[in-house]
Amino acid sequence: MCRSGLVILPASPCHRLKPPSAESHKDRYLTLDEIRRFWNGLDTAPLARRTKLAFRLLLLTLQRSSEVVGINASELDMKAGTWIIPAARTKNKRAHLVPLSPPAVEIIAELLEEVGDDGFLFPAEGSGDHLTNRALSRAISRNLEHFGLTKFTPHDLRRTGSTQLAAFKVPRFDRDRVLNHTDRTVGAVYDIYEYQDEKRAVLNLWGDVIKRAAASRGIIDARKLQNTLRYPAYFAS
Repeated sequence: MCRSGLVILPASPCHRLKPPSAESHKDRYLTLDEIRRFWNGLDTAPLARRTKLAFRLLLLTLQRSSEVVGINASELDMKAGTWIIPAARTKNKRAHLVPLSPPAVEIIAELLEEVGDDGFLFPAEGSGDHLTNRALSRAISRNLEHFGLTKFTPHDLRRTGSTQLAAFKVPRFDRDRVLNHTDRTVGAVYDIYEYQDEKRAVLNLWGDVIKRAAASRGIIDARKLQNTLRYPAYFAS
């Protein structure tokens, strides 16, 4: 003890503590060229056909992977071209209407042709249940080399859509309605059918972005594509 009454320790009591790890920012998304490699790579990937279609529907609809793998025929209105995810299956516990773009309708129609009594579009073999998020994650991690891509997850496909659509001048509000993000502003309570036109415009535009990217050869001119596919043009006149 020194004369001032303070105790002098021989060593810092914190010397064994590890410094905090760097904050991990989840910011992985696919570029247009990576979208092309992933989409086209699914054709020859060593995966079950339904798993390949699940990935394509995941990218086209931008919904959560748990919502996509659990999609049931009872949730679909093919005449209206809509999919209503019940509140029990959404993160914010609110029913969510997803307008289906033409390529999404095509995939779902194919799956409906062989749907079983349980109604699941992506049934798991012999389990009486549906495909799982974990199965999708494993399928990606085991086939990264096949796709020629660095590590990404099923959720990154959702982020890919939001990020890319921002470059196509789609307002954040409209993107959030598609993603079913909770709007925390005062009085923000929406009817399930509100913003249906905006959501359909967003997803139809996104379907065309994917289609153009998949069909392109060589380096994709993002600026040219953004100038060609303009968001306002996707609203019915």
